[in-house]
Amino acid sequence: ISHRKVAESYGISTTILFTHFQKVKHLASIPDNYLSNKVHHRQILKYEEEEELVEYLKLAMQSNHFLTHSEVRKLVYSFELGNGIECPAMWHEYHTAGEDWFTSFMKRNDCLSLRKAEATSQENMT
Repeated sequence: ISHRKVAESYGISTTILFTHFQKVKHLASIPDNYLSNKVHHRQILKYEEEEELVEYLKLAMQSNHFLTHSEVRKLVYSFELGNGIECPAMWHEYHTAGEDWFTSFMKRNDCLSLRKAEATSQENMT
């Protein structure tokens, strides 16, 4: 069915309908994660890199290897260096990711729950 016939059947201008169609067509080509409100323009890790890190942390939690906040921050710093990703100068000074970055990371990835490591018996691990 053509734009013209649709415009006539709904009683709207063909120009307006075509303009709106072009906007929707443009939005369809944008990746879903681009429009996510959890992505910030000053975000250090790309969406894919952050997803990789989240999957690693989930895997570590499933194998009862719980990481503390400071261990995660050090892990992220190592990840940045290993992948040649540019990070703030303060990270290089302290060899760890910043506390504000970590807080934002945890807000963006609310599926993670980092807790203090507890003693786990051999029976509970299986």
